[in-house]
Amino acid sequence: MRIVLATDAWEPQVNGVVRTLTRTVAECRGMGHEVEVIEPSLFKTIPCPTYPEIRLALGAEEEIREMLRAFEPEAVHIATEGPIGIATRRICVEWKLPFTTSYHTKFPEYVSARFPIPVQVGYAYMKWFHKPSGRLMVATPTLRDELVEHGFKNVSPWSRGVDTEVFRPDLEPIYDEMGAKDWPRPFFLNVGRVAVEKNIEAFLELDLPGTKIIVGDGPARAELQEKYSEAKFLGARFGGELARCFRDADVFVFPSWTDTFGLVILEAMAAGTPVAAYPAHGPIDIIPGSNAGAIDKDLKTACLQCLDLDRKAVRAYAEKFSWRASAEQFVENLQPYPEPERGRFWRRLRRIAAFYGSDPVFICCSATIANPGELATMLLGRPVEVVDDNGAPRGERTVGLLNPPVVNAELGISQGVVNAATNVAATQAASSRVTASAISSAEISSEGSRRTQFSPPPATRPASAWLWRASARAPMIQHATAPAAARTQTVITTNCIGVSTQCAGSA
Repeated sequence: MRIVLATDAWEPQVNGVVRTLTRTVAECRGMGHEVEVIEPSLFKTIPCPTYPEIRLALGAEEEIREMLRAFEPEAVHIATEGPIGIATRRICVEWKLPFTTSYHTKFPEYVSARFPIPVQVGYAYMKWFHKPSGRLMVATPTLRDELVEHGFKNVSPWSRGVDTEVFRPDLEPIYDEMGAKDWPRPFFLNVGRVAVEKNIEAFLELDLPGTKIIVGDGPARAELQEKYSEAKFLGARFGGELARCFRDADVFVFPSWTDTFGLVILEAMAAGTPVAAYPAHGPIDIIPGSNAGAIDKDLKTACLQCLDLDRKAVRAYAEKFSWRASAEQFVENLQPYPEPERGRFWRRLRRIAAFYGSDPVFICCSATIANPGELATMLLGRPVEVVDDNGAPRGERTVGLLNPPVVNAELGISQGVVNAATNVAATQAASSRVTASAISSAEISSEGSRRTQFSPPPATRPASAWLWRASARAPMIQHATAPAAARTQTVITTNCIGVSTQCAGSA
């Protein structure tokens, strides 16, 4: 399958969303799928306010259009709700291309924690963004139920995985190399972005024995490091070093209320380290009954309970999760939405033509379909230009606006509209050597009538005479007979009741 992944979160950003997407892409490619990633480094970007590590793409829509045209995807997945996600969504809606989305972060709560924006506003935006999605993928059943309560539709599960080869219990300890010989045990570890939405301060405030260790970086690090000087802030760590940090901890503490899963939970468990957390999304779906951690509204209680857990049992539980299973579930969610078989035919035809150096233009013709652009786009799998103007040759047209003359001012009676139009048409036809006939009746309203003058323009060529009943409710054109060779049309509009006298000279 040819898959487009549109995301505002990508390397070099370091977070759970990026790790999830990069591993999913790698696994999908390993399964034989072609994956095109549309991500910020492909465009001009600006730093995100309050979080400069995140880059926001500018003016990417036209380039994304060209990328979609060139790649011709069978499935489109929009992973984030930022500028790239918005642009890709707009194009898919415009082109009638089916797409899926995913919900990685509790965005309304995230924004509300940083800006004075009510959570309800955030949810209104998220519902608008995900509404046209064929499926909205979420990491946990608890999050699915919450989103359904908020009115989200087509919510489907997409679990996460962990690399059990990178994160494992037999790694060498690392904290002694960082000066930990004098640090009291046990070691309580937190790993992640040091930012307000991660609720790290709730962990730092706990009265716990031993040492609190923070691995990661972010906008709140300087403030927290100054306020909690007894804690050890080690900065961001990657790869093998990060895995050793997990392994060398006694308890991993996850205080976040805004994460939808918490990939670091599985990474800690894979290293054999039990996890303490609040009963929030992610932990509440992963930890209960696992013998691999503890959840409690009192985070200190959960931390102390974890000290009694068997690290081998923790590791065994983590081995149930794999990235291959996660990627297979992701692809399964895409399956109902690729192009139909007829669409794949046209795509293959274009590829064959391109192989031989040809770029064919497909012309679709219909005389009866009301929505030709939409249907042709669905058929060909790419946008089309609709040409719906009549291209047949036709002569010039003269238009006259006529109100029949008043024949009884006291009673407000005007000349019959048919007779008046017939007389004018006959006059014009006579001067043009064309016979006018077959003029039908029309509704007459005298309310607000005005007398206007109509002087047929001099005819220099044969003309056909037309009667246009100008009813606002049911516009209709009825024509008089005329020779087929006639090249000039005279259109006489009647029943111009309520039209200002400015129309009298219109042509």
